[in-house]
Amino acid sequence: MLAAVRSATVFGVEGRPVTVEVHVSTGLPAFQIVGLPDEACRESRDRVRAAVLSSELQWPSCRVTVNLAPSSQLKGGSGLDLAIAVGFLAANGQVPVGQLEGLGFVGELGLDGSMRQVSGVAPMVAAMGEVRPVVPLGNFREAQGVAGDGVRVARTLREVVDALNAEA
Repeated sequence: MLAAVRSATVFGVEGRPVTVEVHVSTGLPAFQIVGLPDEACRESRDRVRAAVLSSELQWPSCRVTVNLAPSSQLKGGSGLDLAIAVGFLAANGQVPVGQLEGLGFVGELGLDGSMRQVSGVAPMVAAMGEVRPVVPLGNFREAQGVAGDGVRVARTLREVVDALNAEA
């Protein structure tokens, strides 16, 4: 199954929109991130898996491929963690894919499922365009300065998942 999630990264001081595509399939268990991720992005595999399991969500034995589009631009930092996790959960049916419409996700995940603030949220939110950004509580004011009252905040991955499922 496939899910696409809107997010963004920062390159210098400029925000760049990123579409996080997550494909979950049967096969030998693996987790691969493609689309020019830097080392911090590649390390998100471990943060995302631990955060999902710590949040008492399921991580089935499966093959996971994450594409960070556009593939021609380098993506850096840990701010894509939340988008990757939400994409994974939508692709394997733990979050309704339709609930992702109109939302953009930015935030680092702790191994315990907590959300951590990231640097450069204002240009990231601006780069995502007309979406309601979902950000860590620590980034609320910065995101609100760009997106106004449409900002949604959470302290944990579980809060995000519960909110998405409650709206379904």
